[in-house]
Amino acid sequence: MKDQMASFRRTVCKSFSSYHSKILLSLLFCGLIPLVGTSFLLIHTIRSGKEQILDAVYQSDTQLTMEIDNRIGQIQSVIDSVQYSMYAISQTPADMQEKTEVSSVRNTLSLYQSTFNLLHIFAFLPSENMISNEGIYFLPLDELDRFGISSSTPTSSTFWFYQKHIPLPYVLNIDKKDYHSIGAGYILRDQVSKDIQYAFLVYMNPDELSSILSGSFSDVRIQSFIMTPAGQITASSVSASDGQMADSSIIASLQETSGSSVRVRMNSGTITRISPLSNGWFHVTTIRSSYVNENLKATLFSISLILFLTVASILLVSAFLSQSLTSRVSLLSKAMREYNPAVGLSKKTQTALGFRKPSGMLDEIDELSHTFLRMDDSIQSSLASIMELSLSGERLRYKLLLAQINPHFLYNILGTIQVCIHTGKPGIADQMIAELSQFYRLALRRSTEMIRIRDELEIARLYLELEKACHNGQLTWQFHLEDGIENYYICKFTLQPFLENCIHYGYSEADKCVSITLSAVYLDDKVQITIQDAGSGMSKEKLQQLRAVIESRSVDYSKNFGIGSVSWRISSPSYGNGTLKIDSAPGEGTIVTITIDQIEEYSE
Repeated sequence: MKDQMASFRRTVCKSFSSYHSKILLSLLFCGLIPLVGTSFLLIHTIRSGKEQILDAVYQSDTQLTMEIDNRIGQIQSVIDSVQYSMYAISQTPADMQEKTEVSSVRNTLSLYQSTFNLLHIFAFLPSENMISNEGIYFLPLDELDRFGISSSTPTSSTFWFYQKHIPLPYVLNIDKKDYHSIGAGYILRDQVSKDIQYAFLVYMNPDELSSILSGSFSDVRIQSFIMTPAGQITASSVSASDGQMADSSIIASLQETSGSSVRVRMNSGTITRISPLSNGWFHVTTIRSSYVNENLKATLFSISLILFLTVASILLVSAFLSQSLTSRVSLLSKAMREYNPAVGLSKKTQTALGFRKPSGMLDEIDELSHTFLRMDDSIQSSLASIMELSLSGERLRYKLLLAQINPHFLYNILGTIQVCIHTGKPGIADQMIAELSQFYRLALRRSTEMIRIRDELEIARLYLELEKACHNGQLTWQFHLEDGIENYYICKFTLQPFLENCIHYGYSEADKCVSITLSAVYLDDKVQITIQDAGSGMSKEKLQQLRAVIESRSVDYSKNFGIGSVSWRISSPSYGNGTLKIDSAPGEGTIVTITIDQIEEYSE
């Protein structure tokens, strides 16, 4: 029996030794089913609660819209009544208007003002009408401009507007208060002449509507506004908002709202409900998401508690069942993520990954760990071989180039000596041979690829002495060095190709000679060497050719060999990790800039 149980246990363990099988079994058992059910319950509850809260707000908002529309309807009724009185008085000739009739109209306007809680009513008549100068209720038509009513204002229908700084008569505004108002007006024109026969404006205090708006919702996260189609706020539940322009996104939504339809706009933080009013304006209510969320707190707390307990149980069980899996995966993942072939795995990581298990109990993670260790051993061995071969190859190539530079330079000097002999200058040729001997004694004294800047400058000076003898003394130079910079290392024969180039292109017609200036300065952690001549410069085609050689960092043995070899050598990380730049223009001379690392010590 024990053997059968042991056999069964081994069979089960082997069946579920696959990493994929273990993860799949753990997820199905611990979390998938309860989490899905709880998530659906939470989503349904939140949606249902949000809808109920918003429905309650929408119903209150609809009642508020109806109340505002009723007030607008009252104003419209006043306009219709005033229109009848104004039409009657405008059709009566001025000389036939009796004081009782005028007084009756004035009393009617005053009655409407007090009954409907209006700020004021202004009636406008032609200036030839005697009562147009009454000044309180009656004004001449010329005064319409003072109220901001232009000649292009629509006629034969009621128009609504928001106006700042209403010019109330002095007797009605002794304290000279600055009134803002919501106004509705009517203008009647003659059908033939198109002249205005009469007009009147009815003003109400926007604070009345603002009071209605602010009293409808006690929570400050619900705000209501009355807006014109252009987006100007005429009344609001928020103080100091009247007369301001609404947010651009709300204005865009106003333009999309037409007819009697109600539009609801939602974004990440606010719900905006836009309801058209009977006068063409809009009632806009904004509801912050925090208002809805706060009202859902109780429901959310209960569900969150259930969810927390469920998740806690899942985490505990999952942590217990998957500890053996996740620890090894994390270790292997970290080792791969931080793996650097140049360094390899640390001893600690190798020990952690190199654990042993019976062969029948190994899963894919175990196999992957062992394979990774074998790969690291192989990479380290290969890198060591490649590094050794690379360093050897680079040294050999450098020595080959250096061996070719020396004959290249020697050919040029011997050619110059030959020219001196053929042109009858044996003294100069003898001097050049002596200086050439001294030059090679110094150049061959050190066999290393890198020499100090002071030695490179001495080689450059001897080379210039040789060239000066060949040019009958028409060659001058200056060296400018910052203190201590001559102690750093530089590739041998770095300067000579550029000095040769300066001599070739640096002849100045004005001075009848070649003048070269060489300077070496510090540049952060670099050394910058500049070689400059004031000669004729080089053509654009020649400059592009040299720059192409520099950028390619290749050596062409048939042309530009010296400059190409310098560019290749100094760009190597082993020899300064440097850069090379040439600037020249016809008639403006040439500037060569060499920038290399500050190398204080060098060994083969």
